[in-house]
Amino acid sequence: FIVAPLSDRVKELAAEYGYKKPFSREILIEVGRKAKLLNGEGVLLKASLNKYKILNGNNKNELFLFEGMRTAQEVKELMKFSNQNMKVIIVALSSGASTLAEDTKIRFIRAFKRGNSKDPKDNSPAAFKFFLESDNDEGKSIDEGMDLADYKIINKDNNFQETEKQ
Repeated sequence: FIVAPLSDRVKELAAEYGYKKPFSREILIEVGRKAKLLNGEGVLLKASLNKYKILNGNNKNELFLFEGMRTAQEVKELMKFSNQNMKVIIVALSSGASTLAEDTKIRFIRAFKRGNSKDPKDNSPAAFKFFLESDNDEGKSIDEGMDLADYKIINKDNNFQETEKQ
């Protein structure tokens, strides 16, 4: 199969925008967000579809792995160009949590450590409460994207050999 990382499209856009290699994570995030804001959530997928000439009907019998799709909009965009033979398989990493409450705590701690502008600034109970009540669009969209898939494979404990078997 052909691996088509959406992050490669972000790197191509960063170069087009005049950023110099090596691109920092922050620059790649900024470029990806800007591209999606200007051209819609499916822009990176569309760029991959164009790159691999899927939009014009070539490569229609190939197997593709679109790595890095994170939103329901991207899955919907892919489905627009699919045929009845296409199956969407989502492979996701598990947080390792055994309950929803535990998973939420893990996501909160990751967000706090990540330190993006929208992330919690401290790990106080008040910040956690705000995190729970805030509109977590990205998390909701990822879940919605998974709901659209024909098959879901959850990689627990980073066991890539077991995931590959699935």
